[in-house]
Amino acid sequence: MLFNYWAFGLKIQSDIEFPEFVNSEFDMADLVISSRKVSNKLKSKPLIEENKEAINEDEYYLEVDNVAKYYAYQGKIIDVDFNPLADSRTIRIYLLATVMAAVLHQRNTIPLHASSIKWKNGLIIISGDSGAGKSTTVSGLLKSGYSIFSDDVIVLKQGENQEVQARASYPMIKLWDDAIEKLQSELFENRNFVVKPGYDKFGFFFHEQFDRNSYPIKMILVLKIKEVDQVEYQELHGGEAFKEFIAQSYRPNLLHSNSLRALNYAMLVAILKNAKLVVVNRPSVCNPEILLSTIETIIQHEYPL
Repeated sequence: MLFNYWAFGLKIQSDIEFPEFVNSEFDMADLVISSRKVSNKLKSKPLIEENKEAINEDEYYLEVDNVAKYYAYQGKIIDVDFNPLADSRTIRIYLLATVMAAVLHQRNTIPLHASSIKWKNGLIIISGDSGAGKSTTVSGLLKSGYSIFSDDVIVLKQGENQEVQARASYPMIKLWDDAIEKLQSELFENRNFVVKPGYDKFGFFFHEQFDRNSYPIKMILVLKIKEVDQVEYQELHGGEAFKEFIAQSYRPNLLHSNSLRALNYAMLVAILKNAKLVVVNRPSVCNPEILLSTIETIIQHEYPL
């Protein structure tokens, strides 16, 4: 059976079911995902090869012990040779993350590690340190009535007029159990979808609210865990802003060529010409309501768009 989906700005046909994606109808797929035998080697010489991973201009190979082998070609094909004893969600996790990042690079688009909300015909993206509260903050904003755009990853693409716009990855928010308890919202009561087996992290879908359109980025909020007593924030400019922004690149080890690194650089520079970047420093132990209140102050009052 074949499934037709929309995700990461692509029309995807797959013989593997992805509950994370949005069902779609189309005549021609941008990307085809197939379960089939995968060779241990690339067809052409790798530019980088290490730790059961290899990459060149057109191909990407990843092997995850006891889970699957993955092969991506020219941004159009992903072959998955999976262990029949492996958990289906675990098989999909690696494809949704590292393998899809390689595919997006093959298509000359750039994945960015950030969550985002829609605001005034554009996007406010929330990025930063692991565990700093990106998904929790976006979930809190959703609870407060804001419109969510994407969680964890957005996809950057430069149009013919050189304007960089972003598309959402897929409609799922991922939250740790303790964050769910602190949010105290009926939106996040159903813990049926485990993000990764053995972890207290759960997925919450928003298929009906998922927006396939692309939007310009208006503001970048970078959350950082620092040795501070309270939540603080500061707008950065120039080189300081770019340094913080480029650190949010998703799977930067896959930027294997000078042309890809140049594309990544150019897109981020173009975004910063029109977007404000604000660093939000929070203590290691932080009440999510205080962080959320600070974020809302930044959005609505301190740096209005």
